[in-house]
Amino acid sequence: MKFKKLCIAAVILTGLALGLCPSNTLAENSSITWYSYKDGIGLMKNQNKKGFLHFNSTHCVYCRLMNTTTFSDTRIIDYLNQNFIPILVNAAEEKDLAFKYGVRGVPTSWFLAENSSAIGQRPGFIPPEILLQMLEYINTNSYKSMSFDDYVRKQPAKDKQHP
Repeated sequence: MKFKKLCIAAVILTGLALGLCPSNTLAENSSITWYSYKDGIGLMKNQNKKGFLHFNSTHCVYCRLMNTTTFSDTRIIDYLNQNFIPILVNAAEEKDLAFKYGVRGVPTSWFLAENSSAIGQRPGFIPPEILLQMLEYINTNSYKSMSFDDYVRKQPAKDKQHP
């Protein structure tokens, strides 16, 4: 019995170490469930969800700022986890992917359609309020009929105080 439990624990730890399991499988909605590029693209097609592809680097000040502000905001965590397949790519380690998407600096965020085709991208730091509007704009397919500026203008003013 001990051997069986030890084997199960070893398999789980190996999966986490290899990045095969989502990063927050043990802590529900406390963080964004990031996927590797390959796994994320597959899930987008299987689940018919749009993708949020985020390029970063460990030495990037604005990437760390996005992690501590934007990606720790519960509204962003919940919206991304429920409506998108979040994909995280270290641009310095995966240079071919960064080149494929024309990443010239980090952070850079891409929005992908369910079939993994590019919808659009935004370089640089994105504050939580702006990213939430961008995610809603993409998720509601409003990008097909209006510009982002028009979408923002048509939205009712939201109370600046949030939980």
